[in-house]
Amino acid sequence: MAFLHLGILYSQGIGVTQNQILAHYFLKKALDMGCKEAEEYINIQYESGKKDFAADIESYISDDCSVSRETIAKLRARVDVERKAKHYGNLSKIRKHLALIYPEYNRERAIEDILSGRDTLDADILYSTSTLDNRSEIFLELQERLLSQLYAHVESDDDMWEYIDTDALGKDESELAQCVVNLTSSYDNICKKYNVEKKEIYDLESLGLYPYIKIQTMVTLRQQGFRCLLSIKDIDPIINDEFIEKLDDDQALLDVCEKIKDQDLQLFLISFVELNIDLDSLEITSLSLLRSYRNNDLVPLVEHINAFVDRLNKAGIKNHLPFYTIELLPHIDLSKEHIDSNKDTINNDMNHSKIDITDTDKDVQFEHPLSNEAGIKGKYSILQNDKGDIMVIIDAREGEPDDPRFIYDGSIALLFRNFDSNVLFRNIDPKAMAVLEDVTEVLVVEVLNDDVTREYVAPLRRVKDVNSLII
Repeated sequence: MAFLHLGILYSQGIGVTQNQILAHYFLKKALDMGCKEAEEYINIQYESGKKDFAADIESYISDDCSVSRETIAKLRARVDVERKAKHYGNLSKIRKHLALIYPEYNRERAIEDILSGRDTLDADILYSTSTLDNRSEIFLELQERLLSQLYAHVESDDDMWEYIDTDALGKDESELAQCVVNLTSSYDNICKKYNVEKKEIYDLESLGLYPYIKIQTMVTLRQQGFRCLLSIKDIDPIINDEFIEKLDDDQALLDVCEKIKDQDLQLFLISFVELNIDLDSLEITSLSLLRSYRNNDLVPLVEHINAFVDRLNKAGIKNHLPFYTIELLPHIDLSKEHIDSNKDTINNDMNHSKIDITDTDKDVQFEHPLSNEAGIKGKYSILQNDKGDIMVIIDAREGEPDDPRFIYDGSIALLFRNFDSNVLFRNIDPKAMAVLEDVTEVLVVEVLNDDVTREYVAPLRRVKDVNSLII
């Protein structure tokens, strides 16, 4: 928990200079030590673009030959979280180390699973690594909720729906619509010509593009397009031997398409590449809006909805939509999402940095030079949560505490650990002095090499002069 709270402080810049590298370091330490709450904050870092999931995987691995079983177990656990959450954009980033993390993975088995509609680890790995362009398939529910609330006024404007015109589509939506037409028509011809069992593919109608294309619709299109590709892989050896082998390189795929003689096959394969490129462009836009919202930057959201209104007006489509400003933007609330609920619970339960001493909202972290037993120099932190509980973080000492006491005279404090080890606190921040007046005990956390060595509660005792107790 101590590392979790340090990570939160550095992530939000509360009482310290904001530092996302340190934030991720402390959060990851907390997660590795079993603090499940840290996972939610790490996910927010991925979502906001402050940390890359691939870089996190790389941080575990220096040399494939020297990776321990314990490290591989941690990697698999971390990846499994992304898989269960259907964050295929993050799951795809294991491509480089797939053989190390999942040596049992079998591509042929994965293909059969996908064609048969089975939900398996192999199927998810194959799908997630099937294209370079699904990097933004993360936090889909949050993206969907954000767009739904952003376009709430549009959805409720009944008059507008009587005058739908393709001129109101954005460039990316128009290109995707045409791509789906090419993909479905060529696939139909292929299935008839080669007697292939036809797999379902979404019929993207104009109404499905207004006022925005749903996030889940885009995910479904990608999944169905890939399933259709696998269903025709045996028609031409080039598809199985070359095309499917280069799924992480768009240009290489287009080069392979030039070798295909059948025009329907060639059109389908080109459309498959374009489908993923078009979907990625739309998904990047959606995820960037979510990141902007997370960073409290509403300007991109305003510009996005105004671009839609501008297209409606230029197409002469009747509507009652205003020119939006930050003040006029529809209310957006993502707090019901599980990740936010956990975040709020953690903040309310133990927001160590927020202390209200003089009816102000100023955030304070107490951190000062520490004078302690001879030959040891270090730092300490005194933190308080909303309930008034105090936590003191110090460098770990030798020996276990024996009936510890935190002794305080109003300006200097002494932590009595045992008869051989005492820690003296000088230069205590005045605000820390004030809060120490009102507590009867403190939680002491001892840290060594960034690991929590021990934690224990020490009763607080008031004395007239701590110096008189120092021998």
